[in-house]
Amino acid sequence: MVPLPPASGNYTAEAIRDPVNVPHFRDGPRRDVKPVSITQPDGVSFTVDGHQVRWQKWGFQVGFTPREGLVLHLLRYEERPVIYRASLAEMFIPYGDPNPAHYRKNVFDMGEYGIGVLANSLELG
Repeated sequence: MVPLPPASGNYTAEAIRDPVNVPHFRDGPRRDVKPVSITQPDGVSFTVDGHQVRWQKWGFQVGFTPREGLVLHLLRYEERPVIYRASLAEMFIPYGDPNPAHYRKNVFDMGEYGIGVLANSLELG
């Protein structure tokens, strides 16, 4: 038997500063990570017009929900439809329990926990 974790696994910015909530983050987020610098001296190779993104031969609309996080709509390649709607909440995990009735149980991890709530906003720079 594996014991239950002693504390919640909430990894929001506020929660990881609380050693009672997440004891292994006693000092807040890690500070030993070096910055990432991405440059494109000739400019970007995509365009964004509202929610519409175009990149090379691809086109799609971007959405966001608190439960699912990023959602892509009407994904097209050379204007041909590829995917109507895609999100991480639709990814399910069929855990490998050998019990006879377990094959029908799946956990929709991202949708159940609300990955959108744990997402960080991106800022230029």
